[in-house]
Amino acid sequence: MSEGDWFNHPDAGLSKKQFEKLKEQLFALKDELEAKVERLTRAASETVHDEVGDRADEADLQQSRFNAAAIENMDADTLIAVDHAIERMRQGSYGIDLKTGEAIGYKRLQAVPWATEAIH
Repeated sequence: MSEGDWFNHPDAGLSKKQFEKLKEQLFALKDELEAKVERLTRAASETVHDEVGDRADEADLQQSRFNAAAIENMDADTLIAVDHAIERMRQGSYGIDLKTGEAIGYKRLQAVPWATEAIH
């Protein structure tokens, strides 16, 4: 992706250095989440064939599967939000509150780089 394909919205209040740092943070997070979701999906499919000894083992296995699925869903949701943030960077609307049009703020974006709303 060339530099010309990324647009730092002038009203977002982000310096070029801040924008680049957030872009790097989003791509690192995207890679991390993709790997984690893939690992959880693979692990879940491997536990489908686990042998169950008794009812307690079965309950433990079911709970483990439920927990893994919940984590996978949260990570998948975050991954979607990260992808949307990257797309907003490409479109030039990153760092702008989607409801109010105000700048989200660098500190908020550092903490939650996929944020879509400012905190007042």
